[in-house]
Amino acid sequence: MRADELDPASFLREYVARARPLVIRGLAKDWCTKLGFSIELLRSQAAQATKPLLIWHKPFREARNILEVRETERLNATLPRTDYLAFVDELASAGRDGYVHGHSLACKGPLAFLADGNPVVERLLPGSRGPASRVYPAWRVFVSHNGYTDWHWHQSDETLTLQVHGSKELTFLGRDAQTFDALNRIEGLICDAPPSQLASLKLYRTVLEPGDAIYIPVYSWHAAEGSGLCVTTATTFRSPLHVMGDLRIPAARNLIRDWILPEASKWKYLPLVLGGAVYAELRRLVRPGVQMEADSDKPL
Repeated sequence: MRADELDPASFLREYVARARPLVIRGLAKDWCTKLGFSIELLRSQAAQATKPLLIWHKPFREARNILEVRETERLNATLPRTDYLAFVDELASAGRDGYVHGHSLACKGPLAFLADGNPVVERLLPGSRGPASRVYPAWRVFVSHNGYTDWHWHQSDETLTLQVHGSKELTFLGRDAQTFDALNRIEGLICDAPPSQLASLKLYRTVLEPGDAIYIPVYSWHAAEGSGLCVTTATTFRSPLHVMGDLRIPAARNLIRDWILPEASKWKYLPLVLGGAVYAELRRLVRPGVQMEADSDKPL
């Protein structure tokens, strides 16, 4: 969909409320052009920072469910760190075919300029005082050279991703039980799984160019691969309770089960999760004509 075909009200009503992924072409093309992103811009912003920024030298491991969160946090905390400027130099010297690990960094300090004035919220969530996310940081930036993010789904929060520089291919899978069970059975990286384990899954692909945005609903399995120097911002906001608690989606059932298990040990969110499930069922009874595409086979 082109940006001029979408207004905030229809975005919230037709896509967020129904958990439908959406590619928005040209949403921030003018902003990206004016920004003029480059390695030199990264260096100049870093030079103005009041204190050095350290980043993880290897990419974060993504948690696939609640029970993995603590273990994932522990593993990420042990990763070696490097100076941000050294990382920028690595990006600059990567060459055409070089691979530099992608990093998820907060849009603050030397990277604050990627959130300041970013038009995504203004265009799609006007009047908000900034994204009020439940779990994920409000603003992040992903920087890599020919980087790849393995399959994962977000356990909470809606994501608006904006391609700032370079191109990135995103691949989506459905939220049906067959897909969810197949991917959850795979040990390690899904990209290394035998083709036989993925043969029956239906893929949807799209390529984002600078200025394009994509809305990623909660529970949506997806992977991303950048081409060359690639910079992507992601802003998050709270998922509607009727979406988080929709028991037709296997990931929602999995989430509730994991919160109830004692190993999760995060009881403060339990009323929210159970309340969301009850609210989702009541909403479906009261508004039977409004369906959420929980198991949609429609491409992006």
